[in-house]
Amino acid sequence: MTTGLNLVACLFTGKICDSIHKKWNFSRLFLIRACVFIAGVPSALFAFGMSIVGCNISLILSLVCLQNFFMGFDSAGSKPNAAFIAPAFAGFIMSIQNCLACTPGFLSPIIAGGILDGDGNLQSKWRTVFQLEAAVLFTGALFFCVLGSGIFLIRLI
Repeated sequence: MTTGLNLVACLFTGKICDSIHKKWNFSRLFLIRACVFIAGVPSALFAFGMSIVGCNISLILSLVCLQNFFMGFDSAGSKPNAAFIAPAFAGFIMSIQNCLACTPGFLSPIIAGGILDGDGNLQSKWRTVFQLEAAVLFTGALFFCVLGSGIFLIRLI
């Protein structure tokens, strides 16, 4: 179910952004930053929410579903940025971008395992894991919204 919610957001975000761009003439940079903000900040808030709800499984699963839905907005955010920056090299840039984006997939279990390992209150350790996730999501969204430009950099003539 969580993947399905993410795909719903992915499918409609680009169309919605294109419609907004055509109808109200918002800049693509504004729309890209808005999508990254919508993907990162609510997801960070949901991750922080998971850190404080305790052992309420249904609430945690609801927050995970909402988090995955909002992360789908990134499909119109930072994902197409390579095509705006250097259209002639978009495939190469996307391959590097995806390689770097997969790094948390193998680092996060190691970090979470290090936090959860050992004796102590397991609930407080999970709180730390979710708060770290919230901090990373919020920092990434803020970093991109402030510094991301999507300016056309390379032109081949």
